[in-house]
Parts: sequence; C-alpha cells; structure tokens
Amino acid sequence: MDLSAPSAARTQAPRWPALAMAAVVLTAVGLLVAQRVDDGQVRLVAAIVGYALGALAATALASVYRAGANTARLSTEFRPVPWLDRMVTALLVLGLVVGLAQAFFIATEMAK
Repeated sequence: MDLSAPSAARTQAPRWPALAMAAVVLTAVGLLVAQRVDDGQVRLVAAIVGYALGALAATALASVYRAGANTARLSTEFRPVPWLDRMVTALLVLGLVVGLAQAFFIATEMAK
C-alpha cells in the first residue's frame, strides 16, 4: 500500500446540479429572447415556462448544489471547486433576472 500517492477519491461538490442549472437558465434566456424576436408579442405560455425555469427551477437547483457542497465539505478529503461556486452564483443571478423579466411580461399580459 503506497501511502505517498495522492488519494484518487477526492470529495467535491456535486456537479450535476450546476450543469442542470446551466441548461435550465439558458433555456429560460432562450425563451425570453424568442419572445422578443417574435414580432414583439409576448406569448403567455412561454413566459410562464420561462419564469418557472428561470426563477423557480434555478433557485431549487442552486439549493441542491449548495446542500451537496455543504455535505461534501464535512469530509476531510474535500477539495473546493471555486469556478463551479462562482458559476452557480452567476447562473442564479441570471436566472432570477430572467424570471423577473418573465414575471413582468406575465403581469403585463394579464392586465390587458
């Protein structure tokens, strides 16, 4: 048994919530752009889906990522991944901004 070799099993935060969050937020941004390109008309269903993805799903996935990171942090073999933490934070902000824009469009359509 070679004790000088570095451990191959390092504990890190789970990556799948961050990758799923990137897909969800990019889809919400795509829906927002598609709505604005389509003759300036807001499609209510697309706005609702964009809101659900941008504000709700992104927040839920960020929470899952943070919970997984906090659990992994308890291990003595924990190795932080700073770029992944920053990516999750940036995606959360972007998701919330897109969700707020979609909520504005939903409210505007409902008021008409």
